[in-house]
Amino acid sequence: MKLTILGSGTNYVNKTRFPSSYLVQTQKENILLDCGSHCSLRLLDIGIRLYQIDRIIITHRHPDHMGDLVPSILSMWLGNLYYPKEKRTKPLYLHGYQGFIKDYETLRNMMFPDRPEPYKIYIQEHADDEFDIGQNLKVKTCLVPHMEQFMKAIVVRLDEKSTKKSLVYSGDTGYSTELIRLSKNANLVLYEAAFSNKSHINLGSRYGHMTPQDAATTAQEAKVKKLIITHLYEGLESKQNIYKAAKSIYDGDIVVAEDLMEFEL
Repeated sequence: MKLTILGSGTNYVNKTRFPSSYLVQTQKENILLDCGSHCSLRLLDIGIRLYQIDRIIITHRHPDHMGDLVPSILSMWLGNLYYPKEKRTKPLYLHGYQGFIKDYETLRNMMFPDRPEPYKIYIQEHADDEFDIGQNLKVKTCLVPHMEQFMKAIVVRLDEKSTKKSLVYSGDTGYSTELIRLSKNANLVLYEAAFSNKSHINLGSRYGHMTPQDAATTAQEAKVKKLIITHLYEGLESKQNIYKAAKSIYDGDIVVAEDLMEFEL
């Protein structure tokens, strides 16, 4: 598997950190983990066109995690219509949280109500679940706490059978036993830390986000090999402080995410 960070930021708009989106490439599929606003532009930066995306997994309904979904689907259709080299015939698979189908239909009917695609779009919802993608990739999901009075949110684990390598993406969540359980012995984890050290002191975890310390504690308890800290507000806290806070707790490899970073598993 290869991971590319398309967006390591939040809903706060800036040029350095785009909203949450991560490209996972296997031998047979290009998979988007979330598609926050403008992630399609980051795909262009690395030479990937939307018609090459096979599957999109959405962790929850916030726009910094799914804001580019319907615009990307519209762009794929326009590619089919006007650009022969971008003609899509293979199906598009969409996976999401509980309630995703209703949210998708609402957005679709608002923004792109007709259904002109010559290819199929398949949609599934997941909570505590597992399923296979082809013969080589197992996907596990589970519910995690994130503003649960308003929405459901999931964490995603990908296990590649041929290489025995695994990747976990937290989406948005506070510190949780569910995330620890799903992350056990993973090779690489993408954990959000939208709360800085200072905001954690003031707010705690009541809004369902982690601090660098929370991410590091989770990684340490799950015994993962590499921790990537992401979903950051640019300039709110230095990369050095984030790394130092996490390193005081977690003894594995730590990377503070930046857009367009790449990792081979």
